[in-house]
Parts: sequence; structure tokens; C-alpha cells
Amino acid sequence: MAQPGRDASSPWDESPETSSESAAASPPAPIVLGGAEGMTINTEMQNQMPTQLAPAAGTTLTGSVGTIDSDVWEVQQGAKTVGSFWKGMGITCMFGFAIIFVPMALMFWSESQWDDDWHDEQINVQWDVAGLNGTFQVEYAPVEECNLNFYESGNRWNYEGGAFEAWADCDGRITSNVFEVFVEYQGGAGSEGNFTVTVDGVYSVGENVTLSVAGWNQQTNRYQELVFPTQALDANSSQLVFATNETDWPRCELEVSVKGESLPYWTHYWTRNAQWGYQPSNCPDASYGEDVNYVVGIFDSETGQGELTLNEPLDEGVVLMAEYSEEWDDGGNWIYDIAPCIGMLLGLVLFGFWIQRIVVNFQAGMSQTGTGMLVGIVPAFVLSFIVAIIIEILFWW
Repeated sequence: MAQPGRDASSPWDESPETSSESAAASPPAPIVLGGAEGMTINTEMQNQMPTQLAPAAGTTLTGSVGTIDSDVWEVQQGAKTVGSFWKGMGITCMFGFAIIFVPMALMFWSESQWDDDWHDEQINVQWDVAGLNGTFQVEYAPVEECNLNFYESGNRWNYEGGAFEAWADCDGRITSNVFEVFVEYQGGAGSEGNFTVTVDGVYSVGENVTLSVAGWNQQTNRYQELVFPTQALDANSSQLVFATNETDWPRCELEVSVKGESLPYWTHYWTRNAQWGYQPSNCPDASYGEDVNYVVGIFDSETGQGELTLNEPLDEGVVLMAEYSEEWDDGGNWIYDIAPCIGMLLGLVLFGFWIQRIVVNFQAGMSQTGTGMLVGIVPAFVLSFIVAIIIEILFWW
């Protein structure tokens, strides 16, 4: 194609001589057909072509290049994806199972490891002839401090029946809880009776002592208190006797209190083995007192050895049991302390990942899957409840 100011025989702005020399040095470049309409091939160019391909002299290339439809290059849109509703529900159920199972499993696993250090065993006490002094050895040592308890086999919770119980404090002293009687009531003729108060070692000689009984009066529907006249303690008295008439009582089950003038407060006593259902003027005899702690032995938590010293021997046939926990090692058991926290963190991570999957599904156009994940909260809750029951059965039963 000729351009103004250029020779058609030299389309590359070269003189014929230069063109001839460069053509001999290198083969001609391919001719691009687009926009080549009306271009004339000169004699020199024809001579450089093979005989079979060389056109006749003066031949002009004519024609046009067709256009390609732009639709060929359009981005092809795929079919719209909506996902699966049931798949979404299944995903939520699996996440719900994991969110409940992981924290609970770690928590129960941690607690079960501590249970391995807990022991409840019979102890063999080597008593002396009188049955008052004895030595014993627990099976596992060292024992965690402030953690040893004694009780009677088959009679553990019968405190009102006077069952033996004791525990070792943090200083290694074995202490027993004993119900000590301070006030006794004995009925006399008719509705008359006497309260006998033990004062020896409790109050000083010459001190004035006052007795009070109280209870809920069902007839008047109010709390009623009866205060007896004050008595002075003399040097020859270890007890004080207060006469009473049951018809003045609000009920037979009374709260009994004693106060000495040297003390700013009342000492309250309660009864064990109370007999209920009686009405005043026909009340049974009763004893009132309080639990008093006595040191009855010593215990070495490092060796597991101990001694018992009692004021009275235990009943014949009594079997003593000991429950305690072994001393734990800080170097290896810390994982049991943090395991529940790790479980909670993993549960939160799984919950966050579940939320992220819902958002991703909706953004990707999988609306059915996302909706299924939201609706799946209901069956996931039911499944989680069932899983929690199963885990508790596996770890505790």
C-alpha cells in the first residue's frame, strides 16, 4: 500500500540498492494480509520468491480480512449454583456435635484423672488391749494435706446415732466431732419437769446463769420464748436445776439457750434423736448439746502413718474407713487444670468456623446450603443434648 512521499517499490523507506542488499542478507518478512489491499509486488520481490509461488509481474493483492463476531469472546456464565439444603443441615449437626463433644470430653477427662488419685479404703488399726490407743498406715502416700477423713463403714451419715467420724487438719492433727450434752430435761409428775444445766468448767463460781427455751407456737401462730429466773452458781454446784411446767411451753421440740453474765451472748444447744409429734404436757425426756471438736490423734501425710488416742473405745465390730487424695505433682498435672479451658476455646473456634462457612456459602450463591445450616440449629441442639447425656454416662456411670 503506497503512502505519500514513499515509493511503492520501497515500502520500508529504503532505496532500491539498500533494499536489494538487505533482502539478499535475510529472507523477507511474512506479509500481513490485514490492511494490505492494493499493495503491488515489484519485480525484485518476485525474483526472490520460489517459481511456483511467484505471481505474474504487476500483480496486485486485493481483498479484505473478515471480522470475528464479538460473541465468541464473551465470558461464558455457568449455571447458577444453589447448593443442598440437607447438606447444610448435616454440616450444622456435625458442628453441633463437635462443639458440645470436645469441651465436655476434655472436662470429664480432666476430672477423671483427679479421681484416679482419690482413695476410699479400709484401714487396719493396731489397737492396744484397752482399745484406746492404736496405730495405722494408709496404702498410698504421700497424702495431700488437709485431705484425710475417717468414718464408720455402713454408718457414715448417722451422726445423731453417735457414729465415729474424724479428719486430719493441715497441721496433722486428727480431730473428732463429738456431740456433748450440756442440758437435759426430765419429766416429773403430770406436766411438771426439770431442766438440768451442766455448769462445771463452763461458768465461774458466783456467776449468774439464765436458761431460755423457745419454739413456734402453732396455736398462737407465733414464735414464743420462755425465760427462767436467774440462778447463781456456788462452789459446791456442778449443775443447776430449773423447774418448769410443760403447759407453758410453745411445743415439745424446743431451742434451748444458756447465758452467763460474763458472756455477752447466748449459747444455743440443740437436741439429737428428737421425738416429734408430742404436745406440751406430754413431752418426752430430751438431751440438748452441741458438737465439740477433740484432738484424737496425729497423722504424717508424707509417710501415711498415724496414731489414734480415744477416751472411749469404739463399739465392737466397728470397721474404720479412710478416704483421701494422693499428693499431686505440679510438674505433670497442670494439663488437668487447663484442659477444660482448652476445651472451651476449641468450642469457640469451631463455632466461629461454622459462622464463617455460612457466610461463604451465601457469598458463593449456595443459598440452599446456607439456609440448611441455619435451620440445622434445631436438630443440632437435640443431638448435642443426647451427646451430653451419653458422655456423662460414659465418664460417671
